[in-house]
Amino acid sequence: MSALARSPSSTWRATDSPNTSPARERVLEDRNCCSSDREKSIHASIGRSGVAPTLRCGVRPGAGSALTPSGASPASLPNILIRFRLSSRVPDYESWLPVRFGCSTPFGDVTDLASFVPEFARAAEERGLDSIWLGEHTHLPVDSKHAYVEDGRVPDRYKSFPDPWTLLSAAAAVTRDLRLGTAVCLVAEHNPLILAKQIATVDQISGGRVEFGVGYGWNKLEMINNGVDPARKRATFREKMRAIIDLWTQEEAEFKGEFVNFSRSWSLPAPVQKPRPPILIGGSPTPGTFTDIAELADGYIPVRATLGDELDDAIARLRVRMSDAGRDPDSLQLTLSHPETSFGRITMEKFAARLPDAKRIEHLAELGFGRITCSIPNRDRDLMYRSLDHYAELAEAHR
Repeated sequence: MSALARSPSSTWRATDSPNTSPARERVLEDRNCCSSDREKSIHASIGRSGVAPTLRCGVRPGAGSALTPSGASPASLPNILIRFRLSSRVPDYESWLPVRFGCSTPFGDVTDLASFVPEFARAAEERGLDSIWLGEHTHLPVDSKHAYVEDGRVPDRYKSFPDPWTLLSAAAAVTRDLRLGTAVCLVAEHNPLILAKQIATVDQISGGRVEFGVGYGWNKLEMINNGVDPARKRATFREKMRAIIDLWTQEEAEFKGEFVNFSRSWSLPAPVQKPRPPILIGGSPTPGTFTDIAELADGYIPVRATLGDELDDAIARLRVRMSDAGRDPDSLQLTLSHPETSFGRITMEKFAARLPDAKRIEHLAELGFGRITCSIPNRDRDLMYRSLDHYAELAEAHR
């Protein structure tokens, strides 16, 4: 696998060395970056459901102070930097957290999963990308109509959707730091006892790297075939989510509901992350979605195309809903997904043109988005690697 190293022209090129990312050179510890001894002594934590690496003072290129996870490889944190407030103990102190860059790819387009999955996962991690994300459909009924396509035609790629938890397990085995997410898992279509165990096991074998992205689903026939009434999909989703959370967080869980019933039970091993893996809900920016986020989740993982011009207003409304529920809006974990970057007869030029530009990325940071994901085309390996390299350049340009 190749890594990224700086060329004399400040662009990026592939090399054989995995240890030459200039991020290691650019993020340097500097005791003079803080203005007081008190500030130097501050240690903050990233509040991600029990994943809380210590932060230390460091240098943010071109500006004041920065914070970087202590002991973390800076190369694994492609980012632009956004302001956040520390605790009220130091109300005037401002610091910085990274906006990370993750990726997905249409795994259903791949015919050689055995070689492709580990290759893609390693390639993403070596380029300093933060995460990989997989979607889910248990099957595609022949008579399906796509809810978000004008003519209702379902793209051929939906015929093949590998099981996300199996693929994420394979990716976990060949990576060390890469976060492993679903975008999204269709919770209503699953037995929560089985799904909770699958996810906890992947979190165990990955050392606590699962990001549980969840959604409601759009394919009515798929829901019906899985025993779900489409008219009750959100109620089914909510109940199964609560059951899964109970199984992860209670030593002995028992659940009695409309859709889920099980007697007092152990469900071990529990996830590594405490109290549980991060939960991000995807869906349209409706009051119901935002209520579910406020009551059940850690954040929001919308698809860029479904928000359109509503993005700013949607995030403002979500923050209000969090406050109304007694939760801190600043605790929201926001990820914006761009699956359209690999749609259709994709070329390198089309892929590059579909990526968010610098102005867009800065605006997303201002809104509080901590992660951006884009879909990497994989029609052939050369296109895949060139797309990964270009995307990594974009990430590095906004460090």
